[in-house]
Amino acid sequence: MSNKGAFTLVEMIVTLAIASLIVMGIAAAINIGNSYYGKLSHETGIYNDVSYGLKMMQNRVHSAKFLSVNTAGSPWSGQRLEVGNELFGIYVSGGNQDLVRLPDKANPNNREIILSVPAGGSLTLSLTQNGKAVSIRVYGSKYHIPFDVSSTVTRRI
Repeated sequence: MSNKGAFTLVEMIVTLAIASLIVMGIAAAINIGNSYYGKLSHETGIYNDVSYGLKMMQNRVHSAKFLSVNTAGSPWSGQRLEVGNELFGIYVSGGNQDLVRLPDKANPNNREIILSVPAGGSLTLSLTQNGKAVSIRVYGSKYHIPFDVSSTVTRRI
């Protein structure tokens, strides 16, 4: 008896092996796409937070009657931007470095965290004041993703 329309066992095994390789290739491509999406999502979130903080500082500097760039000791790190009654700077707490805004510098417990960088990352606020102009630069790394955002803004008053 001859079965010309049927598959042999060897043909079935070869077909299953080829199909398995194709499925594994598709799964690997999806996995790579998901990891890139996750990294891009983290990076976008970091840049959005930093840009938000930078824009907030720019808006405050534009309309500031009083403006000062200064440094302070612990728990602050590096330079601070004092605009009227508000304060922007890097606040260190529990191993985290936070870019913060104090709406009222007389009340340091009322901090608005703009960007929080956990231990293992880095965060620097660099400020340069030249008359009415202030150059603002926020840079560092969070989750091994580097960021660097800068701007120069001029006081209108």
